[in-house]
Parts: sequence; structure tokens; C-alpha cells
Amino acid sequence: MNRAPLRAFLRVSLMSAFALLPSAAMSDGLFAQLDASRTTTTGVLSVERGNLSYATSLSGYTGGADLNASLTYKFVLGEAAPVTFRIGPAFQYEGLATPKFGVRVIAEHYRPTTFGHVFLLGEFTSIDTGYFGLLTVGFNEPDIDFEFTVQGDDDGYFDQSIAATYGLPNNATRLRLGYRFQSREVFAGVSLNTF
Repeated sequence: MNRAPLRAFLRVSLMSAFALLPSAAMSDGLFAQLDASRTTTTGVLSVERGNLSYATSLSGYTGGADLNASLTYKFVLGEAAPVTFRIGPAFQYEGLATPKFGVRVIAEHYRPTTFGHVFLLGEFTSIDTGYFGLLTVGFNEPDIDFEFTVQGDDDGYFDQSIAATYGLPNNATRLRLGYRFQSREVFAGVSLNTF
């Protein structure tokens, strides 16, 4: 197995995170996720401090891998139903061979409910006109979330998925199990969220 893409992903992620954050203890939050299926493996890392967020992902698939990174600035609009926006430069190393540059825009909304919470996220990047949408419905007892996603680009990629995540007691780790409809495959993973 060629581990060079994974080493590159870890090296870029760690260098960028440390450049953004003088101390990990000072960070506002960290999100990390790893999903794997029969044909794909995707790792995601996002670190936020103040109004700046650094995000990177590595997607390995049959025949190649893509490395993505972005640095975004956050601002919030609205009071009764606040929406958090993030915007900034984006980079993709397509197939670990072709560099592409663009802009990434994200809008998200978190709403507590009597049973748990609802989270909405929409993302657009000018690189290949990529998009990603997420709806999460979370329950407090038991600590189970259900996620629905849609993503694609103008380069021919499109998929939808559903997943259930279970929060491990007394920590920020969640176990993940889901299904991608267009790919017709099951995936499993783990995530860590300190936001």
C-alpha cells in the first residue's frame, strides 16, 4: 500500500494547524473524521481559532486520491436564528498531480431542540463547482445522530448518503455507520468534535 498520500495529508494538516494555532490548548475547536468503505477512505481535519478556520481532507479512491485545503474567515448573521458563514481561499491537489485554486463558501446553522438538535450545513467551492449539503438530526437520549448528505461537482461526481452516529460516553468521540446511495456501498468511521 502506498502511504505517501497519507503522509502528505498528515504533514500538510499538522503544519497548517500549528501555523494557525500557537497552542492547541488555545484552539476554539477541532473536528476530525475518518470514514472507510470498500473503495474509498476519507480523512477530514478542521481547526478553528477565533474567526479563522483551517480545514483539510484527503480522499483516497480506486485509482487515485485528492488532497483539499482551505483557510476561511467566519462571521455570523442573525440573532433569533443565527447563521455562521465562512469564506476564504481553497486548494485542491487533484489526483495528487494537478493543483487547482478557488474560493470556498460555507453556511451553517445549529438549533437546539427539546429532543436534541438540528444542524444544517451548505458548502460551495469554485473548484470544479463543487458542493456539499448536510442535515443532522441529533437526539440526547440515546446519544444518536442521523445524517443526510448530498455532494457533487461539475466534473461528474455525485453521491448521497445516510449515516447514524453514536456518541461514546464521557468524551467527544462518535462511531459512524452509513450508506452511499450512488456508490452502493456501506462505510464506517469515527469522528472527534470538540466544538
